[in-house]
Amino acid sequence: MNECSTDNSFLKHFMREISHFKQRILQYLKLKGITKYEFYKKTGISNGILSQKNGLTEDNLLKFLTYYTDINYKWLLTGEGEILFENEKQNLLQYENSNELKMIRDLAAENALLKKENEELKKAKDRFSEIIELMLQQNNKSRQ
Repeated sequence: MNECSTDNSFLKHFMREISHFKQRILQYLKLKGITKYEFYKKTGISNGILSQKNGLTEDNLLKFLTYYTDINYKWLLTGEGEILFENEKQNLLQYENSNELKMIRDLAAENALLKKENEELKKAKDRFSEIIELMLQQNNKSRQ
């Protein structure tokens, strides 16, 4: 098996795993009697995300976990345990001490920084392209 097909099968498996988050979120919403409309409105997550076949972003997962604090994040991430925490105190302790949640927060922050850096690099590239174009025009004029 070549390296490319290995990467594709890993990606397909990874995307299936991500879709488990959406399935669990839908299961949670059904249990709590929350409509998709309410979910989108309260979390600020784009309408239709739960119906799409692609995965959730770190930002959307973090929005969900930030707003719905009674969900057992271990269940959400792994499918293990109960859907809801037994009480809010347990929820807060597990939520704050979660290595997984810290990793999600760190990745979301890094993603935001990389997006900003990418935009800055695109602007710099455009500026350099303009400078090169002007230099080429100037060079062509001086040769004439």
